[in-house]
Amino acid sequence: MSSARQGMFGSIAAYQDQGDKQGLCPISIRKLPPWLWPTVSSRNLIQANAITLPAVSAGVFTPIVNFLIDPGKNGVLKWFANQFVGTGFTDGTGSIIWRLTIDSVPVPGFENIIVSLGTNQMPREIAPVLLPAQKRVQLSVTNVSIVPAGQVIEGSVAGWLYPLDEEPPGRFY
Repeated sequence: MSSARQGMFGSIAAYQDQGDKQGLCPISIRKLPPWLWPTVSSRNLIQANAITLPAVSAGVFTPIVNFLIDPGKNGVLKWFANQFVGTGFTDGTGSIIWRLTIDSVPVPGFENIIVSLGTNQMPREIAPVLLPAQKRVQLSVTNVSIVPAGQVIEGSVAGWLYPLDEEPPGRFY
């Protein structure tokens, strides 16, 4: 009798090989790139922080989360959160602007965020944001027009880091 891990083609490996030969499964789970699925040697990347609302200074961004990617590792962000806690802010007005950057270059789609996209307790899943080794990642905020009165700005990013030798050749441009 076959084990629970065996199917119509025998072992899981045999099933994947048969699927590959028939063109049914061009990429098997064990071969997914490390920016789509963490490898066994990946480690969690979780950076979260809260700061008091900075003074009004349109265009001057204050870091909420600020970290450097480890040497010898690349990474991916898959979850994101930014939130205003307190009174005086309405999503979408542009009175608070968040920005995610890698080495001071805004990440496309995250350059001028004017709404809350999640909380540190419940971050929003996002398309993978790729993080090259030894680059600085910052989630920052600028206060365009809200008078500070003890309000709090929260932010977090999460994903994983993986060894450079698990990166397919030519991956970063």
